[in-house]
Amino acid sequence: MRERILETHKQLFDVGMSTIKGFRAHMSMKEGAEPIFHKARPVPYALRDRVQKEIERLVTEGILTKVESSDWASPIVVVPKTDGSLHICGDYKVSINRCLEQKSYPFPNVEDLFATLAGWYPFHETGFGTCISATGVG
Repeated sequence: MRERILETHKQLFDVGMSTIKGFRAHMSMKEGAEPIFHKARPVPYALRDRVQKEIERLVTEGILTKVESSDWASPIVVVPKTDGSLHICGDYKVSINRCLEQKSYPFPNVEDLFATLAGWYPFHETGFGTCISATGVG
């Protein structure tokens, strides 16, 4: 049965990256927000070729889109993973995050969560490995 489920829904368990189809996120900008162009941080020489290849791969897979110019820019942070691959993150706290309206979504406290779940027990546990997705923003 396990194999049948995995075969039927193999796209859910794929370790690669994909994009969310048919969805665009919406971000609200603060009144009077101006674009911020933050210069790039240096990438260690030992990682430069690998970073370039990873960026090219992300463009080829449609995760990133090449642009000729922009009023906005954020530096990247490169994190080597234990398997030898690279994780490339945008450091948006120095640019666009400063211009976004903050939405407040309060988290319930732990006591409320446990009270709500009292008497419940987990009946199934699923490991999804690495779940990474990208969505368009507009």
